Amino acid sequence: MTVSSYSWALMVIHYLQFILNKLKITPSILFQKYTPKFNNILSYLGGVTPPVLPCLHGLVPEKFNSDNENHSMDVQEEVASIKHFKSDNIMCLGELLVGFFQYYSLFNYNQYAVSVRAGCRLPVDECRYTKAPKNDPHQWKYLCIEEPFDFTNTARSVFDMDVFKHIRNVITCSYQELARSKLLKNVLPINLDISQS
Repeated sequence: MTVSSYSWALMVIHYLQFILNKLKITPSILFQKYTPKFNNILSYLGGVTPPVLPCLHGLVPEKFNSDNENHSMDVQEEVASIKHFKSDNIMCLGELLVGFFQYYSLFNYNQYAVSVRAGCRLPVDECRYTKAPKNDPHQWKYLCIEEPFDFTNTARSVFDMDVFKHIRNVITCSYQELARSKLLKNVLPINLDISQS
C-alpha cells in the first residue's frame, strides 16, 4: 500500500501544468482581493502560474485520444503544435518543489482527482463513474489520480485510510519543513559518501 512512481510522476506533471485559468480565475483578480495571502491562494487553487508544461491531451487530441486503438507512439516524433512551446514560468527548481508540496498539502482529496489528461482537477465522482473498460468505481478511494489513457485510478493501492493519512502527513510535513528551512536535506536525508568514488 504505497504510491507508485508513476502516480508521483502524474502528480508532478499535474502540478506543473494545472493553471488557474481552467477555473476561470485570474491571478490579478486574486491579487486585488487577497494581496497578503496571494501565494497561498494560488498554490491552493492551481499549480504554477504560468504553467511549466502544456496539457498535451488538449493541444494534440489526435495523438493523445484515449479512444484511439493505436497505443504505439513515436516519442521522437516532433509535433508541430508543441514544437515551439516555451514556458513563461521563471520560478527556480526550489520554488517549484516547495510549491508542489504546498499544493498537495492543501489539495482537497475528498472532492478532487488529479488529471493530467484534462490538465486540471476533476471531481472524484466524475472519475469514479467514467465509462471505461478497466475503470471500477470501487478503486476510487482516498488518493485519486486518473490514468490518462484508460481512466483508472493509478493510486488505487492506497485503499486504507491510515496509509492515506500517513502519505498526506508526509507531504504536509515536507512542505512545512521546506518552507521553514529551505533545506532539501531536511526532508530527503541522503548521506552520500563521495570519498570512496
